[in-house]
Amino acid sequence: MKMRCVIVAGLALSCAGMAQAQDLLGFFTMNGSIQAAPNAGNTFMGQTFGLGNSAIGFPGAAVTGVDNLGVNISGNNYSAGTQMRLNVWLWDSPSFATSGTTPAFSNLLTQQSFDVTLDSDWNNGTLKVFENPTDSPFFQFTSPVAISDPIMGITFNWQVLDLGTGEYTSVPGLTTAIRNSGSFIGALPNPSSYYRNASATSTNGNFLGSDNRNINAAAPNNRSALAFAVWAIPTPGAAALLGLGGLVATRRRR
Repeated sequence: MKMRCVIVAGLALSCAGMAQAQDLLGFFTMNGSIQAAPNAGNTFMGQTFGLGNSAIGFPGAAVTGVDNLGVNISGNNYSAGTQMRLNVWLWDSPSFATSGTTPAFSNLLTQQSFDVTLDSDWNNGTLKVFENPTDSPFFQFTSPVAISDPIMGITFNWQVLDLGTGEYTSVPGLTTAIRNSGSFIGALPNPSSYYRNASATSTNGNFLGSDNRNINAAAPNNRSALAFAVWAIPTPGAAALLGLGGLVATRRRR
């Protein structure tokens, strides 16, 4: 039995079952009410998130991959067979900055690129889910990335292959979807917000505090978060604890 541990836009985590392989330690629910990027010019999207349960075990845990819910508001229709790339940055140290010129993240853990050929059309104005039906991430890291604490930052950037130049290029409005309602549990200093590349410098996977955004700024609806999942391997001791069945409210992959 493999285990799926759920975290939504903050710290609260729930899981059950004995871990034997990869476990979904960080999860931002990829359904419910979806608000696409508020600005069609977005290409880079980032999020501070926390795995948030001491039973996972740190240090010793390692991130193994991610899932992503993409949104196309680029004005373009992409047919099956189109070649795309998802660039992912995983950061060890978020600053929690929500204004000014302070960088959003520091201490890069890994930057990886994943090429994917569309298996179906991805038309303008639609979402596309990139996740496996089995217990593994859709975008598998080349090797597990060790993490030292549960609070991290992540950045996503979608690109399309230009057949004329042979280069992958970012397309404004081809990006990661944003949730603006649902079961958001737990808290960080800025749990219900995200980053997008508003500033000219935000093209390398990092952002400024001024790039921070929240779709619904007024409480109690200030619940903006990117739609993605983070897979990881817990420490052996943490896996044993989780196997005791003391944690509930699971959501297992079918």
